[in-house]
Amino acid sequence: MQLGTDFQRQCRLAWTLIEMMIGIAIVGLLAAIAVPQYTGYHEKAQRTETIAAFRAIEGRIESYRSEFGELPETLAAAIEQNHDEKGINFPLLIAPYQVHLVGLNLSDETVAAAADRLYAQLWAEGIETLYDDRTDQAAGVKLNDADLIGLPVRLVVSPRNLKNNVVELKGRKDSEA
Repeated sequence: MQLGTDFQRQCRLAWTLIEMMIGIAIVGLLAAIAVPQYTGYHEKAQRTETIAAFRAIEGRIESYRSEFGELPETLAAAIEQNHDEKGINFPLLIAPYQVHLVGLNLSDETVAAAADRLYAQLWAEGIETLYDDRTDQAAGVKLNDADLIGLPVRLVVSPRNLKNNVVELKGRKDSEA
């Protein structure tokens, strides 16, 4: 009787191992299917947000054009002459905004309040400012988008900068802040 019970126990352990191997294979298969789908979705979302930023700039350019006349040829020539591998490099005189304010880690209320205050102060001083207040994007995405849009000056408000009581300032043409 003892021999049959041991055999059944060994069979049950072997079955558990097979079940585990099948489970791992299924999870691997699902991951192989899901990861490319998620990556594609994430890239589409980033492209959509970048397009939205360009549409905002396009609106500013169209407003300028309707007020002052022909701009497209001048703008096209300026972009052709002022770009690099990262994106546009607007000269200050024709930039749709003078400053690109980037808030990093805006889920931190202190950072969000400081960035909002700075944004209001810049506009109060007559400095046209584009504010990247997206909370769902990583710092690298926001900074790359800022380079792509190419406004002359980038200001970064982050927890580290606030801890040091500074705001990071970088000219679009500068290699470092």
